[in-house]
Amino acid sequence: MTLNEEILIDEDRAAEAKDKGLLDISVSVGHLVRSKDRRRLLQSYETQKRDATEDLAHVKELWFQTYGLPNEWKRWDHK
Repeated sequence: MTLNEEILIDEDRAAEAKDKGLLDISVSVGHLVRSKDRRRLLQSYETQKRDATEDLAHVKELWFQTYGLPNEWKRWDHK
């Protein structure tokens, strides 16, 4: 199928599905699937952020131990 091909919709079948309530169910199921995907993505992003933050803290600690405290930095473990 190319982008220029016309997509034919079986209107009788769509009307029948709507009458049976199947169309509403498919919309609900589609929403549920997208919602689960968003939650999985959010968990993945939160995990990546936590890991990156831990890595940065480790690098900063190594820098501090090697070179001392730069003028602009504050120790992250002391607020």
